[in-house]
Amino acid sequence: MLLETLSVLLSWILNIGSVFGMFVIYLVRWWKQPRPKFPPGPRGIPLLGVIPFSTGEPYKKTYEWSKKYGPILSTRMFNQPVVHLTNYEVMLDAYTKHGSTMSNRPKFAVFRQVSKGKGLLEQNYNETFKLHRRNGNKIFKG
Repeated sequence: MLLETLSVLLSWILNIGSVFGMFVIYLVRWWKQPRPKFPPGPRGIPLLGVIPFSTGEPYKKTYEWSKKYGPILSTRMFNQPVVHLTNYEVMLDAYTKHGSTMSNRPKFAVFRQVSKGKGLLEQNYNETFKLHRRNGNKIFKG
C-alpha cells in the first residue's frame, strides 16, 4: 500500500516537473528568439504582451514608453504586434508620405476563413477595396 502511494506521488512529481520544465524551455526560447524588424519597444510577456503593464490608463504608459524608446515604438498585445506613433510630426509623415502602406488592415484568421479572402473587412487599401467601397456606398445610399 505504501509502495503504491509512493509510486503515484513520484509519478505526479515527475509529471508536474516535466510540465514546468517545458514551460521554462518555452520561456527561454521565446526570450531568445530574434525580434522581427519592428521599432524598439517593451517585450511584454508571452501570449499577453504588454497588456498587464498598461491597465488603467494605457495612454500614460505609452507616453512613458515613448520617452524611453522614441516617438515610434512597437509592442505586442495578445501576441499581435502593434506599432505606436506618439508624435504629431511622425504621424503626419507616416500618413501623408506612406498613406497606402499605413492604410492596410491586419489579417484575422476568422475573417479569412469565412470570406475566403474576398471580404471587405480584410482587404487592403487598394483599387479593389476602393471599387467595393464605392459600389457599397451607391447601394446603401439608394
